[in-house]
Amino acid sequence: MEDEFRPVGGYPGYRVSRDGRVESCWTRRGRLCIPTEAWHPLKPILRDGYPTVNLARAGKKTACKIHRLVLAAFVGPCPPGLVACHGDGERANNDLSNLRWDTPRANSEDSLRHGTMVRGSRCGASKLTEDDVVQIRRLRGEGVSTGELARRYGVTRKNIEAIVSRRSWRHLS
Repeated sequence: MEDEFRPVGGYPGYRVSRDGRVESCWTRRGRLCIPTEAWHPLKPILRDGYPTVNLARAGKKTACKIHRLVLAAFVGPCPPGLVACHGDGERANNDLSNLRWDTPRANSEDSLRHGTMVRGSRCGASKLTEDDVVQIRRLRGEGVSTGELARRYGVTRKNIEAIVSRRSWRHLS
């Protein structure tokens, strides 16, 4: 049985399968690109960790994430306010059974459940560790000023205030 492919909306000459394979019927003849009867697979590249293919329309290339192409072809266009979500947290798993349109909040909850959300000291820009934050909250509770804590930990007073009021580092008790 041949795999089911569906056309990629808005990009003539391209099609996508349920498991995330993208094919093209375009071929080069000198400087021209012309459609042929033969289909050939496109090689995905990783962008932000997501398999992506470059699709051309009217001479202009566009990078398209494969999971969005699969959902658009087999489920329908993305409803307003929703995003493409991977059920297992694996960005490379673009099988239709693993994908859905859902809210950004549900996508974040998935990231927490899968352990793929970067927060706390795992964030590359973080100057503090989880132990630092617990210590800051304890010391502020004992009366140490926000200015003193800011100097001690090399952050701003606003950062200390956000930590103490739990506007940041909320995931720590």
